[in-house]
Amino acid sequence: MKLRENSIQKRESLKPAERFKKLLDKYQDDRRFVAEGLLIDIDEQIVRLMQEKGITRTRFAGLLGVSRAYVTKLLNGNENLTIKQLVRVCAALDCGIDVAIIPRQFKVNRLMTHTPRRVEGIRRR
Repeated sequence: MKLRENSIQKRESLKPAERFKKLLDKYQDDRRFVAEGLLIDIDEQIVRLMQEKGITRTRFAGLLGVSRAYVTKLLNGNENLTIKQLVRVCAALDCGIDVAIIPRQFKVNRLMTHTPRRVEGIRRR
């Protein structure tokens, strides 16, 4: 019982940001976590581009040739995009796509929407 009390006290003494970082570190190599993170990044980029271009969900559905319900599922992260679907989305938004497969030891800056990603330790030509 004493061990459990110490664990609870330790957990409560951590600030929320520290607890969050600890959780992120714990799951950073979990495949499902990584996949969900990529889907969220893609969804955020799609939404940002739609806003910048003044494209509504209804108009976007028309450009893709799908229902508005499908677009809602897509933008809520409920749809697992294939590469072919992503290419269709990019064509509808009049933009391109950049995919990089990198060694694990390099860190990717995933917060760059309109410019190619920068990977620490790798130079792009």
